Amino acid sequence: MAAPIHLLYSFSVFTTSRNMADAAQKLGITQPALTKQLQLLQGHFSQALFSTQGRSKVTTSLGAELGRTLTQKFNDLENEVDLIQHAHLDPRHVTLKFGARKEILDTLAHQLQFPGNLIFQDLSSQQISHLLLSRELQLAITQSPPVSHELISQKLFKDTFVVLVPKYVFKKRPAWNLETHKALEDIAFLSYASNTQLYQNALPLNLQKLKPYRTYSNWRSLSKIAESQDCWTLAPSSYVTGDISKKYWVLDLPAAKSQSAEFSIVFLKEYAKLSWFKNLILEIQSHF
Repeated sequence: MAAPIHLLYSFSVFTTSRNMADAAQKLGITQPALTKQLQLLQGHFSQALFSTQGRSKVTTSLGAELGRTLTQKFNDLENEVDLIQHAHLDPRHVTLKFGARKEILDTLAHQLQFPGNLIFQDLSSQQISHLLLSRELQLAITQSPPVSHELISQKLFKDTFVVLVPKYVFKKRPAWNLETHKALEDIAFLSYASNTQLYQNALPLNLQKLKPYRTYSNWRSLSKIAESQDCWTLAPSSYVTGDISKKYWVLDLPAAKSQSAEFSIVFLKEYAKLSWFKNLILEIQSHF
């Protein structure tokens, strides 16, 4: 069995110290505790690591060679740790993976002034949760922040829902009411499958009375269809692109029927105290 790393480190310190008392002080332990550690280390070797000179414990030729090798290795390791810490403190050397839905990333991608490398990943809420918990993402914007002591979640913005009605049906921007709804009865209504309750709350007419009626599994597909076909729908305001606003009147829901989706920014707790990361979070927040 390989010798435990803490015993090897104690041995390295011992070989570069004046005596046992000096080594124990450097390690922050008592002399008896250091003696015990050196005895345990000797148990991992068939040849002697120590001999005595008078009342002092010294290393054999094997122990001296092992000590020199270990000291060099530990010094190299400390240098590597210093380099990593320095790189972590300097954002120019940092790569962060940032997950969110495409529309949010499109909003931020060309505006953030982060000096390091940001890798944007177009992901669903479920994918974001999995990758944050597995630490494969460092930063994300999501409707469903996962719960973990390793993550920090902060509310970022609310995405309100709006009604999109085709401009060819109404010469002027209409109000969203029963009359407007009835005028759309013969035009295809696009629905997002998981938000039945949203439609029941927001639409004046019963959902089952809408004809024809088409259902899509995500907002992105729904928005793409809305750009290319004659229809009407409800959608998050963040999905209203320039092309959509040219083709549709964008109507706010009455206050009593208003719906919104709340988004949070979530990140690994270990980054929270870094000044450059705080600035990045503030910059992201400023765009919402």
